[in-house]
Amino acid sequence: MGLIKFAVKSSIVGGLIYYTVEEGLWSNSDDSIKFCTKLYNNITPYLTNNTVKDVVKDKCVVLNDLPNISTMTNCARGMWNIGVKKSINYVSELPTHATNGVDTVMSSPTIKNAIESFKNSNEQTSTKSQ
Repeated sequence: MGLIKFAVKSSIVGGLIYYTVEEGLWSNSDDSIKFCTKLYNNITPYLTNNTVKDVVKDKCVVLNDLPNISTMTNCARGMWNIGVKKSINYVSELPTHATNGVDTVMSSPTIKNAIESFKNSNEQTSTKSQ
């Protein structure tokens, strides 16, 4: 049963990836904006027409409109820029992260004991050979 579940999930993900590649989401920005506009125009009527009005009125729930394309593209650009800045910052601090990681590992009691026992065994070997 697990194999069937995995196959169905993989097929859905693969189909979504194939569809977005064919529609141009992953190509240049103009094609991506066209895809987002097409998706927005196709989804909005379903959301507005299929909302149960009685439930919304009774519960006093206010449904927000979907964000427009310019808001979505500006948000995507901003998040992309933040991601690039964080990635560059991480790469520039990579030596510090590596040093801190090595220091943390070396301060572990298990590692200290292993290094000391290795040193002791090397000292015993060198004294026997003399």
